[in-house]
Amino acid sequence: MRADDRLLWRTERWFLRQGLPQLIEGYDFRQVVARMLPFLAFTALLWLDMFAAISPWIAGLIGAIAALAVWGWLTRFGRRPSPRLSTRTAVMVLAAHALIPPAMFLLAAMLGWIEVNLSLLGGLVEVTVGADEDFTDADFRAIVLTVTATWVLLDAALIAIGYVITSNGLFALTLRALRHAGHDLRQTVRLQGRALPVVMFATLFLFFTNELWQACNRLGWARIGLLVGVFALIASLAVGVRLNQEAARIEHDFTPAGVADACRGTPLAQRATSISGLAPIPLRPRQRINVLFVLAVRQLVRAAIVGAGLFAILMVFGLVVVYPAIAQKWIDAPVAYSKLFPGQPLAMFKLAMLLAGFGGMNFMVNGMSDPDDRAEYFAPSVDELQRVLGVHAAYTELRHQAR
Repeated sequence: MRADDRLLWRTERWFLRQGLPQLIEGYDFRQVVARMLPFLAFTALLWLDMFAAISPWIAGLIGAIAALAVWGWLTRFGRRPSPRLSTRTAVMVLAAHALIPPAMFLLAAMLGWIEVNLSLLGGLVEVTVGADEDFTDADFRAIVLTVTATWVLLDAALIAIGYVITSNGLFALTLRALRHAGHDLRQTVRLQGRALPVVMFATLFLFFTNELWQACNRLGWARIGLLVGVFALIASLAVGVRLNQEAARIEHDFTPAGVADACRGTPLAQRATSISGLAPIPLRPRQRINVLFVLAVRQLVRAAIVGAGLFAILMVFGLVVVYPAIAQKWIDAPVAYSKLFPGQPLAMFKLAMLLAGFGGMNFMVNGMSDPDDRAEYFAPSVDELQRVLGVHAAYTELRHQAR
């Protein structure tokens, strides 16, 4: 591998660790399937318990070992990039993964092996036909077709999940979000001290509104979660629009010196200053969505921690101030009580969660408009955006020169 090729590969690994796989040039169906091969090996061997008298957990362990072996063989344990498959090979790999196991099952059934145990780490579907049972041919064919169809559908769902995770870097993004959450938790006193006074004034009086208690008494947890998800979506869209404007500004003010500064601490740190012909590289729609999504998640993690603090404070207010008789009067209907906390109305927990979600959204939006909050909480995301765009510009130009 040439020096420039190795440098490009290391930069692509940096993109993957940042949760930005879409910034890799040529990152399409073929490359996604190539990176999915360890996952495909793992999920294919989850079906071992159908053909051998072993525990599903043992099958999962064997699958994990096989996935590690496939990854080590393909990449020499991280010392080279995954191979680039052709479209035909990628399609054949996915088809074999989905069709070979049920084909083996059908063959075993035709040969007389009629004890079926289809399970996935806990038994999503189980069908057992004993050899001494009085089943007609039609009954047997119905069972075989049911198991086979279920099998193919489950396998297709596994492939779809793996493809979404791999193509969008969700695993790396989750690790990144956890690291940010750990940092925010270590700074939680300072964060809550800045955020809670603002969001509490916007939500505290709503907590003592009887109409909201009545609504939360009737709403189920699923609808409360849906409303909180809507709050998160609205806040993410607001952050995305603002970051999109910042991206346009950064591309307009693009300079080679800024690119060299952005590449510090990345594999391109030493090479960026010697790359000629640097120019802003417009991001494709999928790339822009990937970048904005990663940065919006950073804001969501911080908002979730603020929301958790607000939820705890509202619960303290509820336990201290809202007596059961007051809750009964506000709700003015049969009260649903918590099983984990006997005597406490579920409406209090639901309303606290709803207002915590609203408070977190309010905090995210204020972080983009208030000058102090912007410098404290939103500016780091803009700096990260500038860094990503600079590294992407240097990487793209180096790749063109390497060709």
